Amino acid sequence: MKKPLFLVLVCLLAVAVSAFVIISYIQWKRPEPTPSGRTVTGRDATPKRDLGQPNFFVQVSNRLIDARLQRPVDQTAPVKEVILGTRVTGTSHTTGRATAQFALDAKKAAIDIIFRGTAESETVGRHGPVTIGSDGKTLITARKRVLIDADGIKSLPATANAVTHTKTTGIEAKRPIVERIAERRTDAERPRTDRMVAKNTEQTVDHNMDQEVDKQVAEANDAFQKRFRQPLEKQGLFPAELLFSTTKEAIRAQVLWAKGEQAGALSAPPEFDPAPDLGVQVHESFANNLAAAELAGKHLDEATVQAAAAKLLGSLPGQLGPDQSGEPWAITFAEEEPITIRLTDDSVQLTIRAQHLVHGKTAYPGVDLEAEYKFELGDGQFKAVRQGDVRILPPGYGGEDKRLPIHDVIICSILDYWFGDVLTKEVVRKGFTPRGKWSHIGTFQPIQVQAKDGWLVVGWKHVPGQGAEKGRN
Repeated sequence: MKKPLFLVLVCLLAVAVSAFVIISYIQWKRPEPTPSGRTVTGRDATPKRDLGQPNFFVQVSNRLIDARLQRPVDQTAPVKEVILGTRVTGTSHTTGRATAQFALDAKKAAIDIIFRGTAESETVGRHGPVTIGSDGKTLITARKRVLIDADGIKSLPATANAVTHTKTTGIEAKRPIVERIAERRTDAERPRTDRMVAKNTEQTVDHNMDQEVDKQVAEANDAFQKRFRQPLEKQGLFPAELLFSTTKEAIRAQVLWAKGEQAGALSAPPEFDPAPDLGVQVHESFANNLAAAELAGKHLDEATVQAAAAKLLGSLPGQLGPDQSGEPWAITFAEEEPITIRLTDDSVQLTIRAQHLVHGKTAYPGVDLEAEYKFELGDGQFKAVRQGDVRILPPGYGGEDKRLPIHDVIICSILDYWFGDVLTKEVVRKGFTPRGKWSHIGTFQPIQVQAKDGWLVVGWKHVPGQGAEKGRN
């Protein structure tokens, strides 16, 4: 849970929703109010009651979470306790496995961390003149629930259940009659002794599980608050709706992002087919709403974008590097619909509207940039192939049959050369390997990419890595 898994979907959409992936790192210049007194961003507007349906979904399979959380347990610990007045010492060897299991919950995510194992003990009990050797075997099942909702991550107390069976391996006393009495008493009290050992084991397992898991949950919640919720709330970007849920097969987060007069999706997303280990369903309104709220009228320069992209992605994508001329650029977005995308028929139509452009020391008037990409999937990789050239036109250009003035033709030709490197002819993305604490679990291969009715659906399959078991230990 170190990183949200839904920020960068594909390179093409990274352009369209650039506001969302870099706003956490950029202090945007706010627009001045229009003559009517209206500020275009809509950041401070009060959401309407009916904002439409959620426009962003993330789904993670139980198999994937279990691959991250499960681990073998193999521990040896000393035994020091008093049972029915007898001081007992020795060692206990516990083996088993911790796994993750989802619980049905429509209002929050509920993940059970389950431990199943066995504790085998060799002990010596001393009571007065009698010494009693015993072997024990305890079957343990423990469960601890972790809950996730829009407010954060928390856990409930662990509950363990244990069943113990012991057997006497020897009794020693100075007199034979004392040994016989001790043997009869030990046999008579064995059921009670086994129950007390089981109860002590349950308390120990509860304590250890709470101590270990609660620390990890606290760290995860701290990261959720500081890296996600608080920054978005501070910038007025926290979604109108954020709902987590779990089925037996998957954990799911749904988001409705809309401000003021904006609306969410008009329909439910297409289904995943096949069911992915990691899946994203994003509606065009999600990107368009964010762009309108955060980019309308904003001025953005090359250095700011490069610094934000490098910090977010770990390295600077080639498309965002300096162009062949080495001259820096800057853009001032349009006040209305600065970036829009349209998703249909397995393609995306992208439009970027600029009030002003600067390249080096040369300033250019506003233009509209249009490009269309077709999505393809094959050979374990995802492609976005540009259909035709990037169209760079004056704002409000009416259609193909209108003839541009020579001045506009020259400007558009210059900008076409400039933006041709950014909106490349083909974007290819193979499977990816997570970084950080998730790096050991393997890779993700794309198994679905579909654009339909305003939705983009992307699914990945988890391919376990050779270091998966080692990374869990």
